[in-house]
Amino acid sequence: MHGAPWPGEADATAEPATFPAYAVKGLDPADAIAIRLYADEEPFFMVRMDGDLPPEVEKLIPAGER
Repeated sequence: MHGAPWPGEADATAEPATFPAYAVKGLDPADAIAIRLYADEEPFFMVRMDGDLPPEVEKLIPAGER
């Protein structure tokens, strides 16, 4: 067994990272949430990838990313 994982391998001994997640006002958290990786950075928007998203979520996603 080697110490560090090879490129492309996950370190099975590492604890999973946790980050604060926030509900987005006016949106169902099942459709979209905001995640903050670091306290000094703005949160970013995450949406579910299965099925159709409600129009209020779609309008928040840049056209090139739909």
